[in-house]
Amino acid sequence: MSAPQVPIKPVAQKPLVLAPPTDADGNVVVKPRLDIATIASDPSLSKQRDLLVLAWDKLLYGIADPTNPRTFFQIGGIHGWPYVAYNSDAPLGDNNPFGYCWHGSQLFPTWHRPYVALLEQELRHWAKTIASEYTGPDAAAYAAAAEELRMPFWDWLANDSQAPALLTDPKVTVNAPTGSHTLANPLAAYRFPKTPVGSGYNFHQWINDPNPNDPPAPSPSTLTRRQPLDGGIPAMNAVLKQDYPNRVTLWSLLLRYDYQESDWHFFADHFIHSDEPDGFKWKGNPILAMSIEQVHDKIHVDVGGTKGQMSYPEVAGLDPIFFFHHCQVDRLLAQWQAAHPLTYVEPREEVSDSQNYLTGTGQEKTGPDYPLHPFRSDTHGGFWSSAMVRDTRVLGYTYDTLQTPQAADEATFEGENEVRWLLVLPAVKRFQYHASFTLLVFFYKDGTGPSAAELVAGDSNLKALRVGSDNFGGSMGVFTISATQAQHCSNCQRRGDLISGAIDVTAVLERIGLITADTPADAQLTGWEKMLRVVALDANGAGHADVQTGTPTLFGISKTEPGLDFFDAHDPPVSGTATS
Repeated sequence: MSAPQVPIKPVAQKPLVLAPPTDADGNVVVKPRLDIATIASDPSLSKQRDLLVLAWDKLLYGIADPTNPRTFFQIGGIHGWPYVAYNSDAPLGDNNPFGYCWHGSQLFPTWHRPYVALLEQELRHWAKTIASEYTGPDAAAYAAAAEELRMPFWDWLANDSQAPALLTDPKVTVNAPTGSHTLANPLAAYRFPKTPVGSGYNFHQWINDPNPNDPPAPSPSTLTRRQPLDGGIPAMNAVLKQDYPNRVTLWSLLLRYDYQESDWHFFADHFIHSDEPDGFKWKGNPILAMSIEQVHDKIHVDVGGTKGQMSYPEVAGLDPIFFFHHCQVDRLLAQWQAAHPLTYVEPREEVSDSQNYLTGTGQEKTGPDYPLHPFRSDTHGGFWSSAMVRDTRVLGYTYDTLQTPQAADEATFEGENEVRWLLVLPAVKRFQYHASFTLLVFFYKDGTGPSAAELVAGDSNLKALRVGSDNFGGSMGVFTISATQAQHCSNCQRRGDLISGAIDVTAVLERIGLITADTPADAQLTGWEKMLRVVALDANGAGHADVQTGTPTLFGISKTEPGLDFFDAHDPPVSGTATS
């Protein structure tokens, strides 16, 4: 299925500029971004909660014209669909562009920073507008709350790793300017506009069936959905809870490792870089096989599941939870920056998997000053760059509750076992199942148990094993555009389609008796290759045994591993504003 033609045209008007909030003297006003769970539960933040919900509702539905760059449809569509130039940007070319988003590139973390800030700008606008409508004794308090409000983050590294109810409940009650008001929760789903549907653009069919390579979804919906064919929100929360230890391990190691100044690209993205032997980017170091993008990818596929928009880069930006998720990714980036202030985007020749308005040739020389389209810094053709957004305060926000390295260390190496065992999958072929998919890892003692083919013989059984089997070792999400669209993406074709990642398999190795709490990190574990099974769940919910991952490698990492004692000589990061 080729990409449909889109009749929507960018609105002809003065370009929308991403500008930080300022006071009467022109100084940038910096406020902290807060945890959505805190906003939902803290009575002292009830007015921010009211404004957040009401402002999101206006952001989604307050402007009827879907071509207006301030609408959620247009802002969410920057990430992929509807594949039109945003905000009077360069016109659509002939090289089959696929959105603006940078994935598999060193610009992945920094491109999303102004993206979330753009939505935050519109959120502030609506919050202040709504606050001005309150009267009586609470009017001043709502006006103050509007000034404080910033885009909240969803902390999926918190102990309760499930999504807060404020992000999932279908209805929500708030104190509106007119009194108590119950409405469809704008944080839980987005209702697609009817206006864009037109000749050559089967919008509603595509958003209801995000993977056009597979059979259509059985029950069309006008709303974004999460795990719609896998059990909905309970299934989503079960998977998020199950993967929590793995997320904590990966992020702790990424945060605590002593990266060199030239190592930014290892941290930033999941792509296997350059022409290194066998495609390996990680040079035998399992931490360099991991990235913030890998951690990010898993949340996308866990939330979206089968046929949910978050599983598909083309439409993920149209689910409101996307921005709460990416606000958390930005928070982790800020935390990492504070711990590694000398390591950042560098001039680099790279082939990314972003096929957008400016990357049609497939080869780009990116760097700190590379323009992050379509986020305008002025009305004269300027765009924000990675260098410009290195300090979050220039955009009017910060984070004041960042996890310390000590806390990350305790969460990762808790209990008696101070060694974590990582299974590295060094060369995962991204387009092997048409769209996003999840790799599932199982270990069976002494090589007993079902083969990979037997595991996937019944797809429903495979899903059950993922949650309930003692032999299940963990999973890795592969977040990618459909293979059909990749065929039109010259970047994807020129670069190939290999990414790397790692999974914490410590718990399953203990359960099957391959290791104990006293097993040292340098122990030579024998026979584990015959115990390992790697299978895949594709975007249509089907299981696959013919998985291409490269040669899996098992590593033990000690709490005192060289490079992980980095923080012994550093002050713990407490904010995301270090730039030196």
